[in-house]
Amino acid sequence: MPDRIWPAERPEVCTDDSPTGAWFDHHGRPVDSDASDLAAGVFLLCPGCGLDNT
Repeated sequence: MPDRIWPAERPEVCTDDSPTGAWFDHHGRPVDSDASDLAAGVFLLCPGCGLDNT
């Protein structure tokens, strides 16, 4: 995600242990997956490092 700073610098040092990721739209804004059109281009990413979980 352009211009987004993640808490962890890279996935190898990520300490996020949440069982789910966070949904982001194609502009890098967090979105609610229940209210979003998944076909419009949303991504499931780790909230700690940004690793793609889709």
